[in-house]
Amino acid sequence: MAKKSAITRQHEVHDTFFRQLLGEPTTAIDFVQNYLPANLVELLNLPQLRPEKDTFVDARLRKHFSDILFSVPLKSGEQIYLYLLFEHKSSPDKQVRLQVLRYMTRIWEKEWKRKKKGQLLSPIVPIVFYHGVDKWNYSTEFADLVEAPEALKPYIPHFQHLLTDLSKYSDEQIRGEVWLRANLLVLKHIFDANLGQQLPRILGLLRNLAQQESGMEMLQTLLLYISDANEAITAEEFEQGIVAATKAKGRELMATLAQKWKSEGRTEGRTEGRTEGRTEGRTEGLEEGLQAQRKTLLRLLEWRFHLPAAQQALYAQHLERIHELAMLTQLLDHLLAAPTVAEFEAKLQAVLPPLDAPR
Repeated sequence: MAKKSAITRQHEVHDTFFRQLLGEPTTAIDFVQNYLPANLVELLNLPQLRPEKDTFVDARLRKHFSDILFSVPLKSGEQIYLYLLFEHKSSPDKQVRLQVLRYMTRIWEKEWKRKKKGQLLSPIVPIVFYHGVDKWNYSTEFADLVEAPEALKPYIPHFQHLLTDLSKYSDEQIRGEVWLRANLLVLKHIFDANLGQQLPRILGLLRNLAQQESGMEMLQTLLLYISDANEAITAEEFEQGIVAATKAKGRELMATLAQKWKSEGRTEGRTEGRTEGRTEGRTEGLEEGLQAQRKTLLRLLEWRFHLPAAQQALYAQHLERIHELAMLTQLLDHLLAAPTVAEFEAKLQAVLPPLDAPR
């Protein structure tokens, strides 16, 4: 099986998180109440909002977009759809209106097959959700994509999509219950190199929620997303953010993250270098696996013992001398259990090859 690129993995991370967040009806209702026009929300029987299982995004575009379709009845009884298209990219896409039109057509085609003779199609409200760095500077009117003289304009589709552009909101303007607000703030800042410095403020919103068992599970989901999507955050910044949300379970959650980093290192080590019949491919893959393991070890060292930068750099130099995945994996296991950095140091020194040892 071909290895997924880093870009593909990143987009899958955003996709999974988005679906977990807004695929939950209570959170979706909170979002609709706070980010859709009031005159539209007034028409909806929101307690009956339900996510549909279908996706309408082309397979080749799923690295850029995710989607969720909701069905919701109006208070007058008729059903409508809310179609939420999530753009993963850090800059806006001018063609998104064309994608929206294509997906709306697919929704209607599927609905048409279920309709009885004489029944009409249901309205669709398209919503584009964007959390990139650059502000959205394109029109939301589809007809603006088409250049045509006045006489031809009646033959061009005319519709607008709603837009939720998190870059246009200040942090204070992010609305909703605390779970939605915290998640939207993370989505807004997920591409920021300084997100780690903001974690205590963002995760602090969840202090009361984290006292509940379900709240701890939700917090863990959010932390795993942050860990996957922003590599600039240090282990110490993670721990400070967790402490802001909950002191009682802080180390437990950090241990969960540590196990995840360890598992990722092992997975990289197992999957790299499987290009059959190509020695060069195997060698390159092995080196990538070694680097993944070393990176995981350094991250865990930072979390476990809060080492000074100079000592962390020294460990990085030591680990560069180890060229066996099995040995790095043993060090990972030992690091998770070692009560002191001295004990880990002793294990490391015992397995380090001589400085003049051949690779």
